[in-house]
Amino acid sequence: MSSLAAYRKRTGLSQRALAEALGRDQSIISRLEGGSLMPTISFAFEIERFTQGEVPASSWVPADPKARAAS
Repeated sequence: MSSLAAYRKRTGLSQRALAEALGRDQSIISRLEGGSLMPTISFAFEIERFTQGEVPASSWVPADPKARAAS
């Protein structure tokens, strides 16, 4: 589970409610949580601000960028 999904579940937010709060479509949140989409740097920081640092922008950076690119 992504840290965004964990945050959302912990706070009781639906994907739709989170998407509305961030000014995005629910499908974007679903794709972020599922790992098929990476946020832009600016959106990652929007998420960090909204979650008051519980989902840091750095959480979207893969530990090994080469491994991520190969998959």
